[in-house]
Amino acid sequence: MREDHGTDAAIVAQNNALSVPYEDNLWHVTAGLQEAYLDGQVDGSNNRLDVAAIGTRFDDGSATPDGSPLRWGIPKSALSVSTHTGYSEQAAGLVDVVNNHTPALLNSAYPSAPDDSVVTLLFARDDHYISTAMGDTGPGTVTVNDTTGAIAVGLAGTHVTTYSTLNWAPFTKTAEGWIAADVYPVVDNLVTQLGSVITDADLTALSGGVTPDDLDLARRGAISVAQNY
Repeated sequence: MREDHGTDAAIVAQNNALSVPYEDNLWHVTAGLQEAYLDGQVDGSNNRLDVAAIGTRFDDGSATPDGSPLRWGIPKSALSVSTHTGYSEQAAGLVDVVNNHTPALLNSAYPSAPDDSVVTLLFARDDHYISTAMGDTGPGTVTVNDTTGAIAVGLAGTHVTTYSTLNWAPFTKTAEGWIAADVYPVVDNLVTQLGSVITDADLTALSGGVTPDDLDLARRGAISVAQNY
């Protein structure tokens, strides 16, 4: 038995995505969020990095100054973050984010994008719920009346659980506006995008300071890891 307690969501775009080989700052913030956000790390005041804090830290219009350690070295002008909290129902929140706020962010971040442009957005989401199941020993209970077959569920005292997710999604510009893009060409294009970005020095650093015998093979391996990220 699961009872929905709402959803919060943030959408992140790299502002200069159309003029760089790949969206480096989007990768940077994703790598940091994978540890700090998905792992539920807390700061010295025992506050978790949640969806709202992602906007406070990384949006180019937030009060967090350029150079602040809270920005993890990402320039203040690099990212636009559209944050939407307080949805009472998960399904309704997702529909609103996908149908309304995603197109709005794409149009505001890339107002002059030509047709066939492709960009990637990062989505962060906190889903809140309480749940219990038969056999649970916690405060939640599920009981069955052996005579009538009726099932009774009790959720009193059950704590709210927050489940956090991150996902990337590519979008392409058409004459009618922005639409979801086919992910496979985007992944294939990383071979070209990253081939000139991953240097010999990067490969040496990734190998613990030892230069690989076959740098081309090592580069292809690094790109393959990125394609499956």
